[in-house]
Amino acid sequence: MQVNFIQQEINIHKTKLMNLINNLINTQLINEEIFINNEIKKESECLISLLNVKQKELLNQMNNNINLNPFMFQPNNMMNIPPININQMNIGQPQINRNDLNIIFERETDIPKNIVIRTQYKETVSDIIKKYQEKSNDYNDNFYLWDLKDLNNYMNSTLSELKIKHLEKIHVSKKGNLIAGKSEWIIILNQ
Repeated sequence: MQVNFIQQEINIHKTKLMNLINNLINTQLINEEIFINNEIKKESECLISLLNVKQKELLNQMNNNINLNPFMFQPNNMMNIPPININQMNIGQPQINRNDLNIIFERETDIPKNIVIRTQYKETVSDIIKKYQEKSNDYNDNFYLWDLKDLNNYMNSTLSELKIKHLEKIHVSKKGNLIAGKSEWIIILNQ
């Protein structure tokens, strides 16, 4: 993942949050307040996930730069800088539980292109697809491809059983489209 793409997604969710907060401020109807508050919570959780991904990417880039140029940081220059504690960098942000993970649904043409869903290893494929559909408002007849497998055939399997990991991508393809596989082209016909 590139930090630029992640930043674009972060900006989209910041804008959504700002609009939701403005709507919340401007309404007095309790049902609308409850609905908007729930939407703010969802957007906030997604934003936290994206910020954590961005932080991880930036740390990886920093580590790669250090590995590429070990002489970049000389001990004499670093004497007055206290060590960075990764846990301190996450102050105020909920930590991802060991059972939690973020799954990225990668769409072919829709904007935003990627939808991040926070879930748990014990949830089934049908659970995460339902979350994706609700968040993206995409109720089309889609293929959900992961590791060249059509997840429609694994609806009752848990993410743990399939060994789907944190930040894995599930490609969303409308039935009838041509999609790229890992090393070959796969033609998907309407079923």
